[in-house]
Amino acid sequence: MDDQIDPICLRFNARLAAYRQKAELAKQTTGQLPKSRPRKDIVIREHQVFSTIPSKLLDDEVYHAEDEFVPLAYPPSTRSMRELQQMPLKDLRLETHHHGRVLIVRLPVKALRILRNIQTVVEDSEGDVEKLLIFNFPLYLDPTSSLPRGQHIAIKEPYYTAHGEGGVIHVHHSSDILRLGSADELVSPPMKNGATKKTAEQWKVEGNEAYKRGQYQQAIECFTLGLAVLNDPTQELGRTLRRNRALMHLSLEQYDAAKADAIQSLDNTSSNIKSLYRAAMACYELEQFSECETFLRKILKCDMSNKDGQREYKRVLERLKEERLGIYNWKEMINKVKNGLSLDLASFRKRVTVKDTGDRGRGLFTREAVKAGDLLLVEKPFAAASGDEDPKENYNLMNSNTLRFHISKHVQLVRKIATKLANTSQGPKFLDLHAGSYPRTGKEGTIIDGTPVIDNFLNIAILELNCFGFPGRTLIDATSTSCEDSLGIWITASYQTIVHWRMMVVRATRDLDEGEEITFAYFDPKLGLDKIRKRTLQEFGFECNCGTCFADVQCTQESCSQRNAINAEITTILLDSNSGTSAPMVDRATSLHKKLAQTYDRVAFLNQPRCVLAQATARLAMLHVSRNATIAEKYAWEATRCLGFKRLSCAEGLISTAGHVDGTVIEACIVLQAIMAKRNSQTEVNVILKRAKEFYKMCFGEDETFSERMTGHVIYTPS
Repeated sequence: MDDQIDPICLRFNARLAAYRQKAELAKQTTGQLPKSRPRKDIVIREHQVFSTIPSKLLDDEVYHAEDEFVPLAYPPSTRSMRELQQMPLKDLRLETHHHGRVLIVRLPVKALRILRNIQTVVEDSEGDVEKLLIFNFPLYLDPTSSLPRGQHIAIKEPYYTAHGEGGVIHVHHSSDILRLGSADELVSPPMKNGATKKTAEQWKVEGNEAYKRGQYQQAIECFTLGLAVLNDPTQELGRTLRRNRALMHLSLEQYDAAKADAIQSLDNTSSNIKSLYRAAMACYELEQFSECETFLRKILKCDMSNKDGQREYKRVLERLKEERLGIYNWKEMINKVKNGLSLDLASFRKRVTVKDTGDRGRGLFTREAVKAGDLLLVEKPFAAASGDEDPKENYNLMNSNTLRFHISKHVQLVRKIATKLANTSQGPKFLDLHAGSYPRTGKEGTIIDGTPVIDNFLNIAILELNCFGFPGRTLIDATSTSCEDSLGIWITASYQTIVHWRMMVVRATRDLDEGEEITFAYFDPKLGLDKIRKRTLQEFGFECNCGTCFADVQCTQESCSQRNAINAEITTILLDSNSGTSAPMVDRATSLHKKLAQTYDRVAFLNQPRCVLAQATARLAMLHVSRNATIAEKYAWEATRCLGFKRLSCAEGLISTAGHVDGTVIEACIVLQAIMAKRNSQTEVNVILKRAKEFYKMCFGEDETFSERMTGHVIYTPS
């Protein structure tokens, strides 16, 4: 049976094709001047009209499903301002990346956020104007305060693209745009608007006023200008300016800069506590918990009664316990996510390391021997975008470079990654992830003109190959809610991953030796091994050669197609509460089950799990629990054998721990404990229930929700 083509895929592929065709037509104008240049009064009037649109589009009753097209990639500027030659707006050429050039312009209007991007107008020293679109502007920044009217900016190596009869400047890399002060030497005299020199004290006052207005970026520039005019930046006023600037950086999630300023502002006065506290908070957000603890300890040494210091010291000690020992309060975590609260936790990585696998890139390996069920990894996301954060907005990311589309939170996640990469200490671990064939400049993350080089197209390439979905709120959501609306990047777990809320929790499903590679299933094996091989190649760029996929290749195409068709029918019968209870349907399901078993090559699958068959077998067992306990028990044990488990004595635990662990083996255990409970075999019930909880913990990271998750199944709880 041929796979049916999803109509949604057809629709999005058509949109991508139309966009590519439009882009190809635009490329025919490469290097040409636009047919017409915009008049300043008309452009400004059109921009002012747009200022009324967001309130209408972002109405509470409207759900947005917009397309975000990723254009053909071009690299970010990797040259400093002194290496670039200024150019006027009139020299811009269509569909051209102006290498070696820079625009020094002023904003004659306030910038606007139009849905997910920023739109404004720029004017040069000759009075010419052009439209400017800035993509992936950080969500937490208010464009009206970050890019206010009158602000001077530099656009490095601008990209000018066709738009109607004219053109528009696009900025896709946040490092390609720099804010300039009105007194900056790069700003020509006609654009300075009477800028006057100020003292450091005046800059401090102006920065404090900007802070009160919530204009944090403007405040940073004021404090920076104040430091620039000081003869001795190490004097008390200089330390005050740095201390204040550290607070602004914290507000903008620029934690590296906040930490540096806070440390440089340390002195021997009472203000030292402020500096220490800001340094500690920056370290906490950077997950540098040992340094954070050191700063907080110094605060308490100065003032043991400091309540902020006491609170944060207690908090960081919890993080250190998690980071060093892997000890987590699972019950508290579960209660928080059930109530929609974010998790404040440290990552636990000491048992794993990333190593080269040879011909398969890099993978995750154990640092020490571990037992089945042991915690291998707990990791916070590098960046995550949850479906319930902004449920009214949903943007479809359409990548014209890879011809892929994503119906989820990719657009929001791209912005969050760019924000995170503004912290230079965070860049290397993300940029080290696989990006397919995307060409790198080699200077990503390098500080140029005071800001790290950010390649947004590279970020998207990494995102496409390394992001994973996760349940929006609770673990229970995983059974009923699609993970596609919530996405995240986990650095270590990108080499091996299991998603669990926003925290990545990985446990060993069997005993592992020191130095052994940790492997996992990219997709649920019950999806169909032939489909999985296609998807891993399409979505992750490699062909799976695990033992199970290799065994499946030994089967004929006809057998694989029959397996998929039979599984679809038997699943429909067994999940239909009405048809599943009738004798004819039970007989039909039993007959299909026998045919399903015959689709596997016995020799090829001798030591490999038959996951599709195991699931159908376990469901037949559950169907027979209330009908015929003997048949139910037979099917339950058969389901475990299909997954590679062996039946043991009661003293040995009844079921071996070596096998393919997934929800099916848990279901089989639940059936067995129900049958044993009917026989009043309390010892066996205790043993099988204990094993079921062990398997549950391997699958879901914890066993606190075991009883809740198993609601609907009869679980015998011994007294």
